[in-house]
Amino acid sequence: MFRLRRRPAQPEPLFRGDFVTVCIAAKCPQLNRIVFVADTMVSSDTISTDKVMKMRHLGNAARWFALFAGPERRFVPLVERIHKELGDSPGATVHEVIEAAQKAWHASHVELVEREVLGQLDISLDDCVHNGLQWFGERRHGAMLETIEELESHPSFAIDLLIAGFDAENEQHMFELSYSGRIARHANLLFHAVGAGRSAALSALYPQPLFSRGTNLNEIIYRMCAAKFAAESAPSVGRDTVVVVVSPDRQVFHMLFNDVIDKLRVLWKEKGQPPVPEGADSLIDEQLRKPLRRFDE
Repeated sequence: MFRLRRRPAQPEPLFRGDFVTVCIAAKCPQLNRIVFVADTMVSSDTISTDKVMKMRHLGNAARWFALFAGPERRFVPLVERIHKELGDSPGATVHEVIEAAQKAWHASHVELVEREVLGQLDISLDDCVHNGLQWFGERRHGAMLETIEELESHPSFAIDLLIAGFDAENEQHMFELSYSGRIARHANLLFHAVGAGRSAALSALYPQPLFSRGTNLNEIIYRMCAAKFAAESAPSVGRDTVVVVVSPDRQVFHMLFNDVIDKLRVLWKEKGQPPVPEGADSLIDEQLRKPLRRFDE
């Protein structure tokens, strides 16, 4: 039976077998903003750590953004490929971003398969698909294809991307690129989540499905933080939290970090599940009134 190459024995990573993290995005059409909330936990083959920024901008115009659930070592080259595909386009359409993401995933998939499965045979994926049956026979070729198919869902390699941004007309879009390379468009959804904590996060938001259509940014941010806090019930979701608010206006954005979010968590535990508790609005508003920053700073 043809299988993945055996590697030297290593300690089992914490939470192996699950997507580590939760990443949430919400479109705010009335405010022309997109709000992202994520933990900072990632897992490798040997360790889990809780200090990683899980968001990158795509393309030099920085109007599209990607968050990930899965190993960081796959996210970085994948997002760099998408970034290169988009280049200097000042206002990429959602179709262009989807095409760039699919091309990047395919290139990443070929590289992964050829390194992890076919490298020991010194053949390419194209050779395997078109000539493998003739070269190796039906049984062995079938085993190879089965191994390749299972590779992307292997806990060491599986990755989901949540991508959202603004086109040239400032219309907001959001979609998911799954570990299998499939695209899930969320044109009719205002919010979505990926990662181990997605079910808990989305369950916290579904009772008020139009919350991000409001005009109170503080309340929207609080509700998304509350969803993230609910997702912390999953053991593979980290406590540390980052909130990013972006607009299509020349890379300007706001960020909230643990010093404020920890205070919001206390309010949420004591009296805010829901509505928005007294004190949460002023905490968030204080942060939003600080000088704006650029995403690439």
